[in-house]
Amino acid sequence: MFRLFSSRWSTFVGTGALLLSVSAFVGCQKSAPETENADPNVVAQTGDASAFPQFSTEIRLLSAEQLAALGAKNDLPTEFVQPNAYSVQVVRPERFRDLENGSVALETFANASLQLPLPELLDGADLALASKTFSLETLKNAQNGETLQEGFPTPSEVVYLRFPEPVDQAALDAKVFKNADPNAVKTQKFGAVDVRVLENALPVPLDQTGQAFGRVDQMLAGLAFPTPNSVVFFSGSPTALDAYFSGKTGDERGVAAQRVGRLPLEKLDAAFLYDFDFDVATTALVQPPVPLTPALIEAMQPNVSGFHFVVDANSADGAILTLVVDAKSPEGAETLRKAIGGALMEAVDGLGSALPQGEQAAAATEAIETFEKLRTILKSANLATEGARVVGTLKNSPETLDFFVNACENMNSFRRQSEIYAKYGGAQDALTALGQAFNAYLMKNKKFPAPIRAADGTPLLSWRVAILPVLGAEGQKLYDEFKLDEPWNSDANLKLLEKMPSIFAAPFGDVAKTSTPFLVFTGQNAPFGRVEPLTLDDLNPEKPILSVVLAAEANAVEWTRPEEFVFNPAKPSDAFGEFICAVTLDGKLVQAECDDSEEVSKKLAARIYGVAATEEAAPVEETAPAQEAAPVEETAPAQEAAPVEETAPAQETAPVEETVPAQEAAPTEETAPVEETAPTQEAAPVEETAPTQEAASAQEAAPAE
Repeated sequence: MFRLFSSRWSTFVGTGALLLSVSAFVGCQKSAPETENADPNVVAQTGDASAFPQFSTEIRLLSAEQLAALGAKNDLPTEFVQPNAYSVQVVRPERFRDLENGSVALETFANASLQLPLPELLDGADLALASKTFSLETLKNAQNGETLQEGFPTPSEVVYLRFPEPVDQAALDAKVFKNADPNAVKTQKFGAVDVRVLENALPVPLDQTGQAFGRVDQMLAGLAFPTPNSVVFFSGSPTALDAYFSGKTGDERGVAAQRVGRLPLEKLDAAFLYDFDFDVATTALVQPPVPLTPALIEAMQPNVSGFHFVVDANSADGAILTLVVDAKSPEGAETLRKAIGGALMEAVDGLGSALPQGEQAAAATEAIETFEKLRTILKSANLATEGARVVGTLKNSPETLDFFVNACENMNSFRRQSEIYAKYGGAQDALTALGQAFNAYLMKNKKFPAPIRAADGTPLLSWRVAILPVLGAEGQKLYDEFKLDEPWNSDANLKLLEKMPSIFAAPFGDVAKTSTPFLVFTGQNAPFGRVEPLTLDDLNPEKPILSVVLAAEANAVEWTRPEEFVFNPAKPSDAFGEFICAVTLDGKLVQAECDDSEEVSKKLAARIYGVAATEEAAPVEETAPAQEAAPVEETAPAQEAAPVEETAPAQETAPVEETVPAQEAAPTEETAPVEETAPTQEAAPVEETAPTQEAASAQEAAPAE
């Protein structure tokens, strides 16, 4: 049984090592001859050729009926390709399901290639058909709304999914718009189809100051159900959406629909087609999914009208990947073949020079093995010309499949890790601020925060209420409104629930506005579980104690309520969910993906209970704070932390892209341990407090798997 991999080769090699070689290699049938006369439909929709990329002007001889018949041959609904699309991608998920590690490839397709808003849907579909094009819209000045350009090329992307059974439309609609304002979701009719849409402006592009100087006002993100068994995800302008559902077929549907219809899809797992001329100034609007060398760009611009590649991982003795580049002449094809071959050799040589040498080689055997495997694969690529075409093939072999499966697994892991860190970016800032508040409270009260208790020791109000006075003037004002001798749910104190400071707000969306996931462990034997508050004597670098943690959203409590929060060593995820994010008593962040392994459990238990770390449960190495992304000096002792006197937002950090560019994911044999905390998307405003310089918190990496 063969293992599978994603066909987007450039997703598999990082550090720029893989050049054009990994663009691909695809097999497809010969297309109809091209003509020098531009098709009037293309010109009408794309505008002036000097200002906008022109798609291939292949002679169109197919009627609507012929195109439908061509699509029917492959069970391919060509009517769901966008008119004048420059890119079409076809994935047959059912061909992956029964193959070993097929789910690895499907995850890569769903996230890196198709970029589905609900990636899990691909696994249940029997066909995915994605297409990209442009519509011409009005570009306005972002500041004053004045028109800057009529006919500004605006991207439009559609993913069509077909399922064996009817789709539960209500349930899918609820998932897609789960976090959207219900008042912002509208239903609009395009053609004969009702489309659920969210409307937003598109800021384009950025000037030198990083600010958007222009915008396209009407941009939609939508969801439609053109048939009971299909789903369409859409992003683009109303113009493009109207064209998509207009019923255009045949010649109007465009070159891409015809070319993809000719592919022998009944024998292929996936197909990717790109049709456009490279010899116009604005080709940058249509980025091919491959890294390009200067020499290759120079050869492509005058010679290439499009390229496409298909994947056939079921071909035991054939090509696993075949690339076909359509040139404008046989001479141009030969020029391209030489340029592609040169890029391949440059990649091979670059990998060789990048190999660790001498003493470093002994410590990098895994990286060396990976590089050598990649060099072997690149050397096995075959390039040839067939008339006005360049055909590149990569022979199928168990070694090649294994390599790309491992690369896919690592890329998927890297993406998931990046998404997790981005999701919890606000928690990093809040915990940093709470760590500073704990130190400020210690300076003021000679003890760490604890619940406010009755005379008999019964907890009345949470430690979060207790720290309000060190959160600035607003915090003190709110503190003074509480009845400190009454429980959190007394009539007087319940009225204050809605005044929860934003520092306690959850970084995820499914927690009540009066509840918080920022808790301390209060179970038996936990330091915060005892009646007596912790003091400076409890600070011990060899026995670091977690103070505030980001709990799983199911554990969130009303922010004024004294929590009862217990750690289960057998299942850490019960407490933390998917991500460990906490701050120690001395203000250091601890962050990592959470799992229920024994190793992670021991390391967490050592910190939660303040016990001596054994060799098996040693504290993880400290890393730089998110806002610095570089090693820093040891965090200042808690007693030196100055009280937080005024409201200020936490320091902003560099954004983390939601979708990590696939071509930058370096293939490794195993997922690398978390060495540094990824930068957050944007520091969530902390109205009540801010980290002080005197107690800059150094982060700590996750327990290595």
